[in-house]
Amino acid sequence: IAEELGRKMVLNMVMVGFVTAVTGVVSPEAVRKAINSSVPRGTERLNLSAFEEGLENGKSMLAAELAPA
Repeated sequence: IAEELGRKMVLNMVMVGFVTAVTGVVSPEAVRKAINSSVPRGTERLNLSAFEEGLENGKSMLAAELAPA
């Protein structure tokens, strides 16, 4: 996913999104705020995109696991 976004370095944000989706420990909005306030200026959009991709991937995987067989 990170490579598809054009930067392998955002793999960590993909994983943050995935973990956010499957654990529910922290809200997606709280993570978005943290990303906006902590990443280098000018990389907010890329990092948020990576987070959203991971979040959606995690949600999809979780839904598939919970779907009746």
